[in-house]
Amino acid sequence: PVCSFVNNAVQPDEKLKILMDARVGENLSEEERSAVFELLSKHLRCFPSADGELGFTNMAEHSIDTGDTQPISCVPYRVSAVERRIIIEKVADMLKQGIIRPSFSPWAAPVVLVKKKSGDFRFCIDFRRLNAVTKRDVYPLPRLDDVFDRLAGAKYFSSLDLMSGYWQVPVASADTCKTAYVTPDGLYEFLRL
Repeated sequence: PVCSFVNNAVQPDEKLKILMDARVGENLSEEERSAVFELLSKHLRCFPSADGELGFTNMAEHSIDTGDTQPISCVPYRVSAVERRIIIEKVADMLKQGIIRPSFSPWAAPVVLVKKKSGDFRFCIDFRRLNAVTKRDVYPLPRLDDVFDRLAGAKYFSSLDLMSGYWQVPVASADTCKTAYVTPDGLYEFLRL
């Protein structure tokens, strides 16, 4: 399948909004544009719903192999009152969407808010200590020139942007405890990464 998402039913009024938001090349013929919109219509479940709720795939599961390493626990980083409100809002949103749940895990990584160029904050978790004890997956990266060679002769190119794409793959149930993070207000663990 092209994509397989759970909990992402598309309401009839959302279909129009998704199609209206799609930016399809203006240099395409009417026939080509029609074919693109037909393809988008066929796969609407691959797009987030109007309320921003993310679906998630059932085609993969993320596991975290730490061997027999003892759990690593950190205290939360100190944050300002403004940063604390941002963290509370983000946690509430992730709880609502089923991305995280409250945790009693012996693992705990601190939250980090990284300031973007726009002045907004990106919600991050400092998983460096977990990463240090995680066995690496070995996937050879393709050579860029080989990728371009495979694109030679292609007639169409697509540019897609995943909305919070890193929260669309379920975490293996045995490993959710390892994704726990601590805030000044509680401990939570990821159900999806």
